[in-house]
Amino acid sequence: MKITHIAATALAASSLLVPTPQAFAQAAEEPEELARQVLTVDESGNPTSGMVTLDLESATPGGVSTRKIPGLPGSTTEDAGGGTWTYGWELVNGTTKRCFSNYNHPTNSHRASVSMGSMTDSKTARPTSWAKASVVAGVTSGTCNVFWDNR
Repeated sequence: MKITHIAATALAASSLLVPTPQAFAQAAEEPEELARQVLTVDESGNPTSGMVTLDLESATPGGVSTRKIPGLPGSTTEDAGGGTWTYGWELVNGTTKRCFSNYNHPTNSHRASVSMGSMTDSKTARPTSWAKASVVAGVTSGTCNVFWDNR
């Protein structure tokens, strides 16, 4: 099961470029992935941890994205290792971005982790509670790696 959300952000500026409706129609409905990997499996071959690298190509120092519309902030929720995993990124105050990973497993202790640039965060939770990890860095900080683990 995959549920997708898009967060569009309006930036106040002296000059504002507005994408055409065709550009929005071509926009990705979730953060664009560079890589997806199952990191570990249990004795039955079921995934117990995994990661996704999100394509958040760096913006210019002026805060203008060097990517087209698919780089819009967003989040994805999916089933992962018997639990629910939500991950993505969002703009904060127009000058920074927050990358996040939230994971919940009904029967195992579990962990959510995230890294972006030199920043990292990891949170562990008991069964049925959300593990929520996030980092905030400059808008030009680049790639975001998000992780889940239920071992």
